[in-house]
Amino acid sequence: MSVKPFTIGGAQYNAAMASAVDQDRLMSLLSGAVLERFATAAQAGIEVDDQLLCSMFMSMRQDVKSQVVQILMTRVFINGTERAVTVADFGGKMVQYNQLLAELLRWNLSDFFDWLPSGAKGARQDGAESAAQ
Repeated sequence: MSVKPFTIGGAQYNAAMASAVDQDRLMSLLSGAVLERFATAAQAGIEVDDQLLCSMFMSMRQDVKSQVVQILMTRVFINGTERAVTVADFGGKMVQYNQLLAELLRWNLSDFFDWLPSGAKGARQDGAESAAQ
């Protein structure tokens, strides 16, 4: 099991990576939204970063966000404790909560985010070749 520390707003959290099954669920739940934001950002010359992902979480439908949070936050603990972190730990700090979700998502689906530039480039090249014919 892979564990990684995250520091948000001066607090450190330790997170265990989601299982492959849960990562696949995350991909199914969020890849459309991420791809849409990536395409929009690419047109504007902006890199998809944690800030863009944070805004995605801020505007996400609550039913979808609840499912995503269940996957991402199941094994997140305040550093040095075995107390699970919940949204209640972020009262008055919703931006920090969404920043943590964004960083957890990028880590859990790192291969997807690594693939994004090459996948999008390939799609653009295929489209250009089709238009040229």
